Amino acid sequence: EGSKRHLLLQELAEDDQLKHILTFAVQFMRAGSGLIVHRYQYEPERYTGKWTRTALRAWFLVIGYPPVNRMRNNFAPMKYLTENAFGTVLIVKPLSMQTEELTKALEPYAEKFQDRLKFTFFTRTEGTAQVCDRYGVWSNDEILLLEDPRQVKKNEHSHVPTAPKYRLEKVTAERIALFFDGYAA
Repeated sequence: EGSKRHLLLQELAEDDQLKHILTFAVQFMRAGSGLIVHRYQYEPERYTGKWTRTALRAWFLVIGYPPVNRMRNNFAPMKYLTENAFGTVLIVKPLSMQTEELTKALEPYAEKFQDRLKFTFFTRTEGTAQVCDRYGVWSNDEILLLEDPRQVKKNEHSHVPTAPKYRLEKVTAERIALFFDGYAA
């Protein structure tokens, strides 16, 4: 406690943008200390960069999201929609249809676009109807790519266009490749 690294991590733990992305738990050692982030259902990631506020913050912003977030019972709208500095890819499927096959098909694109897009499963239910209406989720079988999820549809006319969004209906592992290849082109 009181070391430069400890103070740096304490300052980053209080960063408003990181609060919605990452939970900090730090255990310092006398020698050879490092920084490892454990992400649910993925291998731990070790930090190898410089110990500066800018470098660590940038790394936390990227690593604080799993490559493909698997929705179970809860969804974090602040992390993926309202407080997200990245674009969001919503893979809208019922919980029982959020398969390992789809996750594996999405992971190469999550890695390719990790500096721009964050991927998460989502489901259209009564409880998420308001979020679905706000973001334009039509069904429980689609991918919706929002380049700026902080810019939401309002119920009023505006001369300012909303950020681009792209949609794929009837999601399968094969169609995911076609969708992202078309998006990258």
